Amino acid sequence: MSTVSEQVFEEALREAFGRGEIVDAFARAPLAKEQFEAQSSLRKQELLAVASPEEDAHTEVAARVHEARVLANRENDNKGWALASTLVLGILLVVGGALALILPKLQTWAWVLAIPAVLILFTGWQARKASRSMRVAKETLLDAEHELAGARAVWRNALLNRSVLPLLRLLLNERLTSIRSTHLAITKAPGLEEPQGPGEGATEPVRFFEAASLLKQRIIGIPEPFILLCYTLSGGRPDELLTIARQMMAVRGKGIDEPLSLIARATIEQCVRPNVEPYLTELGRVGADHETPQSMLDLRRLTDESPTPDLLRTLAENLKPEIKPDAEFTEADRIRWQQAAYFRHLSVVLRLCANTGRALAILPVRGVTDSKVVDALARVKLDMVKSVRLAWDSAEDWETVYLP
Repeated sequence: MSTVSEQVFEEALREAFGRGEIVDAFARAPLAKEQFEAQSSLRKQELLAVASPEEDAHTEVAARVHEARVLANRENDNKGWALASTLVLGILLVVGGALALILPKLQTWAWVLAIPAVLILFTGWQARKASRSMRVAKETLLDAEHELAGARAVWRNALLNRSVLPLLRLLLNERLTSIRSTHLAITKAPGLEEPQGPGEGATEPVRFFEAASLLKQRIIGIPEPFILLCYTLSGGRPDELLTIARQMMAVRGKGIDEPLSLIARATIEQCVRPNVEPYLTELGRVGADHETPQSMLDLRRLTDESPTPDLLRTLAENLKPEIKPDAEFTEADRIRWQQAAYFRHLSVVLRLCANTGRALAILPVRGVTDSKVVDALARVKLDMVKSVRLAWDSAEDWETVYLP
């Protein structure tokens, strides 16, 4: 495979990965990108063969560019030789004339100087001719390079639309279908409700199972309850998922039988306490008024005491600004909404861990298979998917919620 083919293939991949629909799909199924990169590497020759007519056209134009470049270089060399010859003959003419003037005996041979003079006229004409030819060759080269760029773009688009995007969409659909199948298997467990519409409750469970798969690959032996907690604490963001998971495993330490609620509380302390000062700093940046005495008191309690569901919920209610029209909704109000939603979100997570930790402890620490997870969750009143939905939509009585 030529280097040009690899470059065009990489350009097609970058363009595909930059499309909004693909970015959204990768957000729901992050492992699909790794799967696609592996598949595309193995099937690169096959994918390139789909756009072989465009590659042949690009190769033909590249050959013309090469010929034009060779011609331009040759005309440039001819011009250089002609100019150099003219310079040498001019030096000989000047030196010969000077000697004829200085030495009277050489004056009888002065007619010899006519030879370099005639040669100078010839080489000068050659230099001018080569200069015109070189200018024409350069214009031809520029036109050929412009045509080559167009042929490269056509090749890249053909590769993108006929091979890269179809394979990428196929793998994404397969991945998301598999995730949705797992989601449906769990939501059909006894006592659980089906999502009410195609958009309700579908996106977050899909992201949850993709995150669970990612954590199982990266952190061997992570317990299933930890996966739920990692997901809800990170808000489903893959960039924070692994960081929080490693923090939680460090908190867990050697105490395998330590209650999940205690681990959750210690992990939330690590996530919440560093969040208080940046929040106040951000409010100061937008010129907001100081917090109410009660909210400031709760913030201080949060930095001094272990977080509890009631404390987090109370703090969220105190931070929540009054409902206003959009035109009156300030930057400070937006920051308060975000922070209040974040604390409310954590209060649900903490209460969830306290309620379901004992039931989820029936799952083995290592070697958990999907069938065992489904069977275990069928016996849990609040399962993972419903819990994630509850945590994500945790402000049922709020009209607007901005999750962090």
